[in-house]
Amino acid sequence: MHKLTDDDSYRTRARIIAALARTKPLSGKQRFIAYFNHAVQFNHAEDHLDIGHRKLDIFRYYNLDIFVTFAIVIAALVFLLINTALNIFKLLRTIRGPTSLKKTD
Repeated sequence: MHKLTDDDSYRTRARIIAALARTKPLSGKQRFIAYFNHAVQFNHAEDHLDIGHRKLDIFRYYNLDIFVTFAIVIAALVFLLINTALNIFKLLRTIRGPTSLKKTD
């Protein structure tokens, strides 16, 4: 915290940013009014001010198509890994031969 209050570079940078904000061509209020007037004037024109995501279905809006695809790929990889490991163990068991535990009395 002392670094923020004692270091002059932060104060200088804050002054530069404040000067940039003060000399901006339009204030926030003026920019809002300009965009609002533009939207009212061209209300018959479709889609240039419309958000594209508004028309997406739920499946695509929440990226469920991507998540389902990744889940299927991951499940397939896990299945292949487990299947390969089981086949390797079976192969090793057949190569080594049956091992039986005999009780010695």
